[in-house]
Amino acid sequence: MLVDRGNVIAEKSACRIGQGSRQSAALQIVYEEWPLRVWYSSAGSADSRALAVSFSSIGHVHEEYPPPEFVGTCQAVAGHVLYVSDISRSWLNAHDLHGRVQAIIERFQQELRTDRLFFIGTSMGAFSAVVMSQLMTVDKVLSFSPQYSPMYRHVPEERRWRRYRKLLRNHKFPTICINSSRAADLLVLHGGTDDELVHAKRLDARRAGVVHIELQLYNHNLAAQLKAEGILLPLATAFFGADNQKYLELVPRPYSILSASPNDL
Repeated sequence: MLVDRGNVIAEKSACRIGQGSRQSAALQIVYEEWPLRVWYSSAGSADSRALAVSFSSIGHVHEEYPPPEFVGTCQAVAGHVLYVSDISRSWLNAHDLHGRVQAIIERFQQELRTDRLFFIGTSMGAFSAVVMSQLMTVDKVLSFSPQYSPMYRHVPEERRWRRYRKLLRNHKFPTICINSSRAADLLVLHGGTDDELVHAKRLDARRAGVVHIELQLYNHNLAAQLKAEGILLPLATAFFGADNQKYLELVPRPYSILSASPNDL
């Protein structure tokens, strides 16, 4: 179902999913059991010791699994990539979803013998990336427009995503809670619109290794906007790469640093 003695094997046929006009490496479905689907791809030219995990957002077609996201970006920074999709759109709150995701990631780490782990996501995927980084050892997390919470009681002003939020029954992860004992470097980016700031201002990211930035001219779709402007790939490459500080030079101005320790700037 997952891997067979170090060789990544899909029980289903490989599929090829592009991002924009750019051709991507073949993606294989390596796990599927409702509500979770996971794809895998290998990028031979990238760092073979790194595993990147992309957590999908809600997507656009209710009846289908949200598609893999950040395909080209992940394949540029890591030799191995997993793409995690939740058709129930539960913000990781579906029964034992986090446990299954963690088991899959750890199995691939073991089989592929990787020693670096990166997470990335936007919106619901960004929420999931940050939450999962608090459950396991991760090197770096790039989080675009995460909700502070999908729960009405925590963000009563929020009116988006009601189709899925009203179905949430399990509340294991009601909010993003960044644990000071976790050592992952987190870069959290929010847009500057009012509907984004209701989440950004609730997020307590005051911890060493965490940089939280408001991009004042952007909205919830800032990851797509950064991609269209040619900023996403160099920003992600700098953040996940060896030069931890260069990415700040690539963040488009004007911006406000909502929280960061002096050593992270």
